[in-house]
Amino acid sequence: MVNLDDLLKELKSNKKIEFDRLKKEFINDDVIIEMGNCEKSFVEEWYVAMAGQKFAGQNWKTGEDWKYTIEDYPQVAKALAQNQHTNKDTIQYILFFAKGLEKDDNTKSLGYTIQDLVFAHPVFPETRYDIFEGGADFYESMAGSLALLPTMLKNPNYPSDGLMMILNKIENIDSKISDIIESVLSHNNFTYEPNEIKNPEISKIAADNFIDGKYMIIDNIEIIYNCRIEKIALHNEYKSIKTIHGDELDEAWRKFIITDAHVSTLINSKQDLLTILKSPNFSVSFNLDELNRLSFEREDQCDPEKLNELNDIEKSNDDVPLGVVANIFKGDDGDNYILDEIEEEIIGNGFSFNANVDFPSPPFDQIEEDSIFDGLYLSLKASAAEVYFSLNGKPFHFVKDELGEAIKVIN
Repeated sequence: MVNLDDLLKELKSNKKIEFDRLKKEFINDDVIIEMGNCEKSFVEEWYVAMAGQKFAGQNWKTGEDWKYTIEDYPQVAKALAQNQHTNKDTIQYILFFAKGLEKDDNTKSLGYTIQDLVFAHPVFPETRYDIFEGGADFYESMAGSLALLPTMLKNPNYPSDGLMMILNKIENIDSKISDIIESVLSHNNFTYEPNEIKNPEISKIAADNFIDGKYMIIDNIEIIYNCRIEKIALHNEYKSIKTIHGDELDEAWRKFIITDAHVSTLINSKQDLLTILKSPNFSVSFNLDELNRLSFEREDQCDPEKLNELNDIEKSNDDVPLGVVANIFKGDDGDNYILDEIEEEIIGNGFSFNANVDFPSPPFDQIEEDSIFDGLYLSLKASAAEVYFSLNGKPFHFVKDELGEAIKVIN
């Protein structure tokens, strides 16, 4: 008696069963008779596993060979679309089958999924003149289909001229279009130089990313910093107080220090990334009087345009743009503020005093953690600890001691 369970396990685990063995052990009359007694779910699982075999696309030559199977078990069409060895005719057949699934609310989602897989299948570009009646070019027709392009551009064999058709269709550039432009430029099949692109705005974008004869599209940039942050609390309080040493302080106030705060930020500029890689340690400090005079709040310090309005900012490295500083403040979410670990200093007469040592009793009342978070930043010392980015779709990760290697990758 045939043990279908064991055969199914092998079908799932071994995707390269020789076709002669498939016919002998998995598709013989005994197996077919035995499957007639199985639950429909088991039979579907069997055919899905069969559709994932390397030889499935090479020996069942046309989609018609799968017609009745995929009509009874639509998930088989999905498995065929995921099988990199499925042949051109079958891929084209299941695309039209997926179109039919869209008409039924119960199968609509599966239909869209199959289409996405078909568009990304390596053999699909070979069908470009076979899909529309009259032999119209599928890629030319789809060049302006913004909803489909992100999926279609995942295809490693997207035709080079089809990629240029996409750029030639673009008129206005927004964030979504920018992502598509970057996907086109970073595609391995895009062989055109920037001066061959008709749209001058896109040509400039291409030129900015064209280094040593190839496109270097860097995105998904994330930098994790270790920070030392000095702040004042929201509604900073001033008092006249006396130290245990007899010093009388007029209008003393307190400063809060958060050490080893971990802040993650996202940046969009390759140039900003290079600046940080070359200057991983930097600091910036603000003039409290100027912040108060301009009625600055924390949100203002998270805005690079607002920061540029300030005249009295001290930076350890002028190459570090204020936009990077603003991003760190914006990325600081307060989760790294454990109240018991925050240091407190008292500032008076131009000197700093230890709040717990230099006074006979706490000179100020206990303060809420949120009040510190919402207060102004007085200074920041930042050190890039980790860097993540994608270069032409390939992910990279570097830690602090490897930032020099990151520069080599980008350049």
